[in-house]
Amino acid sequence: MKKLLPLVILLAVLAGLLIFFMTRPSPKTAAEIGRVNGAVEKLLVDKILFEPRMIKTKTVSSIKTFFETYEKVKFTVVCPLRFKDADLKTIFSEFVSQNPKLSVEYTQLSIGKEKGLVVVIKYDKQIITELIFNRTNAPKIAIIIDDWGYSKRNFGYLSKIKVPVAVAIIPGLQFSMDVAAYAETQGKEIFLHLPMQPKKKLGLVEGTIMANMTKAEIKALTEKNLALVSNARGVNNHEGSLISENAKIMEVIFSVLKEKNMFYIDSLTTGASTAGKVATKLGLKMNKRNIFIDNEKRAPYIERQLKLLKKVSKQKGYALAIGHDDPVTMKVLVEKIPELEAEGYEFVYPAELVY
Repeated sequence: MKKLLPLVILLAVLAGLLIFFMTRPSPKTAAEIGRVNGAVEKLLVDKILFEPRMIKTKTVSSIKTFFETYEKVKFTVVCPLRFKDADLKTIFSEFVSQNPKLSVEYTQLSIGKEKGLVVVIKYDKQIITELIFNRTNAPKIAIIIDDWGYSKRNFGYLSKIKVPVAVAIIPGLQFSMDVAAYAETQGKEIFLHLPMQPKKKLGLVEGTIMANMTKAEIKALTEKNLALVSNARGVNNHEGSLISENAKIMEVIFSVLKEKNMFYIDSLTTGASTAGKVATKLGLKMNKRNIFIDNEKRAPYIERQLKLLKKVSKQKGYALAIGHDDPVTMKVLVEKIPELEAEGYEFVYPAELVY
């Protein structure tokens, strides 16, 4: 028996080496895993989140073997309001079905106030991607601050707002590009504040979409305005009561946004807006403004509107507000947002609320 022991050990070592060589990632496998993880991130940003800032953490771990190293990626993300667990399961089950070496597993997450879904993607039974979709039951508030680009005077206030908000920039103004760059450094969601013709005769900014334009002109001008705020993820309308009521024009605008994988928030400057109907027809993600918080540039008025915003948020589960790049508005937001957070309201990017 003692004579056989070295042979048994040798056979065990050989068997272990055989299993290792059969299962280790080859250079080709490691590259394929990298491509899969890249495709997962693209799917996550382009189809699910629309806003990369909703990725709370991304951790990359190197898995080393004797010959090779491949990367395992873990994402923790904010789950958009429109998704139920079943929707996410459908998306990722369809994704892995395109590659016979991929499989997916799902588990529920429930840690304190954090709940959600954990998605684990495997390549040949090895975990290569983990996605944790977090959601809370807190009433949500999204705020878009319009009309940026005329000046930089409120940068100081913007830097003091530490929660997710969106900055809507009018294209082509003197400071539009400065605002876009600064807001990016402050972690704010960037919007194109698309100028559109109103019913009233008001002073119009350059680049305003007009009702008498041809489809080709509208398309070209929409694309030009988007290029002027190139880091925008979403779009909302500046003025635009006349255009918003014209479904044919909105379809041209929305076709451009759909092609560029963007979303739309209807500022709702008219009760007869066709934005919702057209967005549904084209499959464009959108939502609409619930409250204007600063139709009057007085602190008491804005504070009352914020109280109304809280009420809507509790009733609906969320509320979407629009204010403006005005020192009174910005000062009130800086003062009141921490109070609302302390009361249990969660501030979110508008991208979290689109349907």
